[in-house]
Amino acid sequence: MKEPEIRRDELLKYLFENQRPISGEKLAEKFEVTRQVIVQDIAIIRASGNNIVSTNRGYYLNEERTQKVFKVKHNDREINKELNAIVDLGGRVKDVIVHHKVYGEIKKDLNCSSRRDVKLFLEKMNEEKSKPLDVLTGGVHFHTVVAENEEIIEEIEVVLKELGFLIED
Repeated sequence: MKEPEIRRDELLKYLFENQRPISGEKLAEKFEVTRQVIVQDIAIIRASGNNIVSTNRGYYLNEERTQKVFKVKHNDREINKELNAIVDLGGRVKDVIVHHKVYGEIKKDLNCSSRRDVKLFLEKMNEEKSKPLDVLTGGVHFHTVVAENEEIIEEIEVVLKELGFLIED
């Protein structure tokens, strides 16, 4: 049996890839768990900011389909500027990802879609006296950004470049 967090990540990916409702029974069968476990997983995935819709035919992810992963670098004092630039243009910062030489990919959901979300995230970092994940990689990190359309994604890319945060490979 898979670890719950890994199973939930795979469940979310499966729902994203399948754009039709899938019954709880079929999901339980696919992931080799009970239907009740699927119901609990769906609740946890929803709580992390993903819009999973429940219908009489099953579950589906009601997700914006335009997204892009940006490779960026900045110092800790510029997190606010970076995240607010993205959300101000209509983007949602879905996650932060770093590629560690030993541990591999480390990914954490952010789901920031407003200045309020950014403020709450930064307040929590300060309260917990935590450091951002990019301290592991010299400031280099990735964000998956989701938006309503490609034009917004392109505008976000331009602004990140103008701010000097975007790393182009």
